[in-house]
Amino acid sequence: MPEWLFDFLSGPTIKIAAAIWNSSMKLIIKLVCSTPQKFSTGTWAFVKENLYPWAEGIGLSALNLFFMIAFLKAVSNLHQNITLEMVIEAMIKVVVANVLYLNILNIMTTIFSISSAMAKEVFTIDAPDLKVEDMDIGSALFYQLFGLLFILAAIVCSFLMLWTVYSR
Repeated sequence: MPEWLFDFLSGPTIKIAAAIWNSSMKLIIKLVCSTPQKFSTGTWAFVKENLYPWAEGIGLSALNLFFMIAFLKAVSNLHQNITLEMVIEAMIKVVVANVLYLNILNIMTTIFSISSAMAKEVFTIDAPDLKVEDMDIGSALFYQLFGLLFILAAIVCSFLMLWTVYSR
């Protein structure tokens, strides 16, 4: 078989599909390895300055209101003895819950940074080379058809994966 025919039948479709797949995987890895603070600084600033204070106020008010409701329900139950130990334990729980809730933004930022660092260590893009020697015309046609299917699969799967990662 002539060399140009061999290159034409076995090369372009698989190379195009591999290029689509590898470029989308590199983009996905960059998205996964970036924290929300670095990925979209404007959105993060809006969340931190506008949305978070409202959520924090509503959440802390609801947390303390539910604590008071549970405490008053326990006090009004005449079948159960209220001891100083129970009151101190409940107060410790509500203080810990309030402290965690007040520091949740710092905790989330730390978790994002840790997960980004872990993703940088885990994800690599080292694709194996596809080299086949001593190929006849049937194998070359098979690889051409396989390449077309691989292009379709690479486009669809890359789009779905990018959409999923980007929507996080």
